[in-house]
Amino acid sequence: MPNPATLKYALFCDLAIVEAITSKVTLAGCFDQILHQAPGVFPGQFCFSFQVAAVPGEHSVRILVRDDGGHDILPPFGPVKMAISENGLGNYHLGMRGFPIPRHGQFHFLVEFGGKQIGEGLLTIAPPKA
Repeated sequence: MPNPATLKYALFCDLAIVEAITSKVTLAGCFDQILHQAPGVFPGQFCFSFQVAAVPGEHSVRILVRDDGGHDILPPFGPVKMAISENGLGNYHLGMRGFPIPRHGQFHFLVEFGGKQIGEGLLTIAPPKA
């Protein structure tokens, strides 16, 4: 069993579907870049999905969204409870709607697990192509 916790993956996608009986996860439309005007607000919805390997049980998770300068773009999400199954893995999917785009650049979705940062997802916001 993994100890301490490790971030196995962190992805951005259009949609995350979790099958109720098997807990099988389907991620549709994965991406790492959004083309959009800045400043602005992303008009659609997307999902920040990640998997953590840790000791089975219920744990606290928090997500921070920051720009390259370390400034918070949104208030922190959480803490919320995240279940790690008997196999030592747990998945979390955070739906994002109305994501603010203050400027072009890279945005860090930092994952804190049990009060410690264990990794991040990196999203690039670039101007639309002419």
